[in-house]
Amino acid sequence: MPYQKRPKQAGYNKRGYAKNNKAPPAAWFDPPMKALFAGRPPIPFMPPPILDFKPPIQVTGVSTYMKYFESSKENIERVEKESKETPETKEEKNKRLRKEKIAEHDKQLKIEIEKWKKEKETKLNVKNNDAITENPMATLFVARLSYDVREDDLRELLEEYGKIKKVTLIKDVKQQGDNNNNNNSNNNSNSKATPHRGYGFVEYENEESFKVAYKHAEEFRLLGKRIRVEVERGRTVDNWLPRRLGGGKGSSRMAKKKKKTNNNTNNNQSYKDKRGRRSSKYSKHMKGRKLKKKQGGGGTKRRRE
Repeated sequence: MPYQKRPKQAGYNKRGYAKNNKAPPAAWFDPPMKALFAGRPPIPFMPPPILDFKPPIQVTGVSTYMKYFESSKENIERVEKESKETPETKEEKNKRLRKEKIAEHDKQLKIEIEKWKKEKETKLNVKNNDAITENPMATLFVARLSYDVREDDLRELLEEYGKIKKVTLIKDVKQQGDNNNNNNSNNNSNSKATPHRGYGFVEYENEESFKVAYKHAEEFRLLGKRIRVEVERGRTVDNWLPRRLGGGKGSSRMAKKKKKTNNNTNNNQSYKDKRGRRSSKYSKHMKGRKLKKKQGGGGTKRRRE
């Protein structure tokens, strides 16, 4: 392609080069290189999409909402009523919240008790649950067991009082279902789970052996822990409730009552300060010195070692 002389313009020299630019013009390039500098085709025109017509929102005033506001008369009455009422203190608020929390807990507890009573017939039935013993009058409840205890250990300890028919260690419901479904699987999530809940039931073949075990097996040591024995009360006592529903036996988890302190007691009786240590004022030396003064003798001087 012959060289086309570019018309003389500002910023270009005679040979068609731009001033201060040593690169040749694009017209001198080969066709493959020239194609790199070719401009792109214009963007085709696309008509805008036709949207569904939406009617304009009708803007109204606030007159339609005036019925939700209180009138001036009602406002004055409310302000006068609030001014007469004494504000709630922090202690009153805590008491009120505590009562509301207790009432909500009692309401939920009644629902759980009714639910447990309905499920009691099916859960405590030998046909529906293999872990339930057949004779409740010959069943011994054993608690405070170590998690390392197995059924054979419990059988070996209590078999001296009579022939044992069945030994059952209670497990969690979820854990028991996982063991039945996945006997051969080793899950890392269940590696920290305890093998049982620390208590179980021992069924003797006759009630005489049960009575002997109930009298003599209390606080026996099994793998370093003292065990507790009790009769089975779920099927032998009417209106019996489990511990989680407010029943059970014992007072280890109940809130202990605070002992009443007499403010009129003599302060000289307690010679300990608030930190629970003997203060310098009521040390042994000062107590002996005061005692001798009361008896009429002089105070003793402390010897320096």
